[in-house]
Formats: sequence, C-alpha cells, structure tokens
Amino acid sequence: MTRKQATGIAYDSSLEALTEPGNNGNFFQLHQPESAAAWCAEFSRLAYADFSTMLRPGLATAGFELVAEPFDIEGTQAFLAQGPDFAVLSFRGSDDVAAWQTNLDVIPAPWRGGGKTHRGFAEALDLVWEDVDGALARISGPLLFTGHSQGAALATLAASLVPEAALYTYGSPRVGNGAFRAKLADRHRVAKRYVNHRDIVCRVPPASIGYRHVGMPYLIDRVGKVTQRRPNDRGLHGFLASALPTNRQSLAQRFGQTLPRELTDHAPINYVSALS
Repeated sequence: MTRKQATGIAYDSSLEALTEPGNNGNFFQLHQPESAAAWCAEFSRLAYADFSTMLRPGLATAGFELVAEPFDIEGTQAFLAQGPDFAVLSFRGSDDVAAWQTNLDVIPAPWRGGGKTHRGFAEALDLVWEDVDGALARISGPLLFTGHSQGAALATLAASLVPEAALYTYGSPRVGNGAFRAKLADRHRVAKRYVNHRDIVCRVPPASIGYRHVGMPYLIDRVGKVTQRRPNDRGLHGFLASALPTNRQSLAQRFGQTLPRELTDHAPINYVSALS
C-alpha cells in the first residue's frame, strides 16, 4: 500500500524533501487544514522557506500576516503570525538532519521553565527570546507554538515559558529530563507530539542519559494513519540494524537509489501529508 492522502499530498522520499524543505513554495496551496495539528504541520514546513521572499506570500495564502519581523539571530529562526482565529509561533529546524547533534551541546543544564534541558537548544532559544516575548504581547486569540525537528525542540522550550500556548511538534528530538516533562505537563492542557513511523530524530538524545519526550504522542504509521499511541523507540541501534542490507537488497540500493525510511520519514512534507 502506498502512502497517499485523498488531498493528493503524496509521501515524498526525495533527498530534496528532506534537506531543502522550504524550496517548493506551494505552502497552503495543496490543501486547506482542518485541524490545529494540520495547520501547525504546514506552519512548521513554512518556517523553512526563505523569509525574505516566500514567508509573507505563504502566510497570505493561509489568511495570516506577520505580527513582527521574522526572528533570525545566529541560526535561530522563527516567525510569529496572526490569523482570524489564532496566532502561531513557528520555529525553523535545521536544514541538515544531523546538524543539531554535531553543532549543539547535548549536556543537560538547569532551565528556568523547570527541570534540566538540552543546553544547546536552550542557548539557541535565548538568542531570540527577548524579541519573541515582546512580540507576543501584540497577538490576539489562542496561541499555538510549533516546529519541526530542532524547531520542535525550540517550540517546546518556548511553550514551557508561556503556559497559555498550545504546543504541536513534528519530528522532535528529546528536549529535557523528567522534571522538565512533568513541569510542562503540569502547565499545559494541549501538548501534542507527532512521530512519523521510523523518524530517527525522535530517538535522540538518548533516554539513557536522562532525556525524556514531552507531550501526548501521536504515531503516524507506515501508510500515514495517525493513532494516539507511543512510538516504538528502538534507539540508534535500531536505525543501524534496519540500515543493513538483506539478501534482496544491496548497500547501493539501500543508500543510493532509496534513502532509508528513518531519514525520509523526517521530511516536513511527510508530516503534512499524513495530517492533511
């Protein structure tokens, strides 16, 4: 069974969908979101677009406009937009699936929102938080925080500082320890975390060093069906095992012609596909 929604948004296994998710420019043109989760999945994809040329047209297509100039400081990027029914703060993830592992500090450090969190993510959010916090005073209606990959991690940290915001994340790595998870759960009635089948980014940093996921988990299965249940977290060793060739599959086929599902499942468009 191939994964294709009634809306016509097909699963995209291309390298470009994974590494250059903001290039397409068809934001909000393929479907009309019918749920907060679907809206936020597309806003998370839009966060990868060129802020100077594609962000405003994409928002206008959805009936939204910027509340402030996009936030963009030393690699931390986000936008705050207002629509007729709600406002959204969306953080951009890294264009490189593995960059957050190599460029950010995974050592847990005390967090002002409670518990301990990934120090690199915390430092990245702090670069823009003063500006973001000031702009939040200008929005009206319900507020949604969202992001994909590293953007999901930053949205989670931001939500821990703004209890009235709802949180929707896609392909999120773990962000903090058990105390952080408990504090966020205490303060937020709506915190939903979407995991696409084998998405490898959702498996790190490892739970063995104290990291825990936050939010109600929703699993997208291999054909795009969404269920409210905890994913089977096999860790990095699961990825390595699944990447080995079988007697019907050569290494060239596994890594040359077709990217592993552990990587393609992470592409933002494939979250949009499942939730649209």
